[in-house]
Amino acid sequence: MTTLLDYARTEFPNRTLEVWQRDCWSVPIRPDTTNRLSGEHAAPGARSDRGSDSLYGASGGGATSDLVSSQLSLRDHTVVAHVVGAEAALDLMERLRAAGWSDTAAVLVCPTPPTVLPHGDEDPDSVTDLPDRRVVGAAVMGAVIAGPLGGAAGWIVGDEVATGLIFGAFCAVLGAVVGAMLGGLGRHAGERASSQPHVPGQTMAVVATFTVDEPAVARVVSAMEAAQVYDIRLVNASGSWRTPLT
Repeated sequence: MTTLLDYARTEFPNRTLEVWQRDCWSVPIRPDTTNRLSGEHAAPGARSDRGSDSLYGASGGGATSDLVSSQLSLRDHTVVAHVVGAEAALDLMERLRAAGWSDTAAVLVCPTPPTVLPHGDEDPDSVTDLPDRRVVGAAVMGAVIAGPLGGAAGWIVGDEVATGLIFGAFCAVLGAVVGAMLGGLGRHAGERASSQPHVPGQTMAVVATFTVDEPAVARVVSAMEAAQVYDIRLVNASGSWRTPLT
């Protein structure tokens, strides 16, 4: 059985997830644990970007991960939207439910602090948490290393200062490009760049409406497009997806 939680884990690996259930977000489901979806629950956040400082309320207990997983089981006509921000996800869910699509669920993808140096559990293909300063820093470092070396080589070979300056400038530009690519710029040309917006430190959410046929899919897609979501997909029961035809 493939669930919406499994889909979110595949699209956003090594991330802490939360499931929207019983009018609140569940406790964080961390990638290195098998948390039960019971116990403390977070009240709906007042800000769109929820971080690790979220406050948790009293016990809302009762629902186990098996129960929630059965409620989140993917079907062959599951319409999934990727949304930036917890509040945007809640707004989309309210919009869909107001339109009569009550069988709607959401998984929150909690942000990780963007760091200049990549950390061990970072998704190497993700652009969501890739900070601009990492790419810029790597580009500057590449230019600083390659420029003087290239200038020295040009001066020695050409035996003229002008030759060294020209060759040094060329090597500095080349080093900056290589450094930026190694620093993460190349991820923007990767497979996930189309489905993951570049929003370092911000929350992502996966909102899904479980439908039964193609006409229902078309109506849900129209409702989602009106909310200006980032990406919309049609996912089947095994978790495979395609762009829905509208």
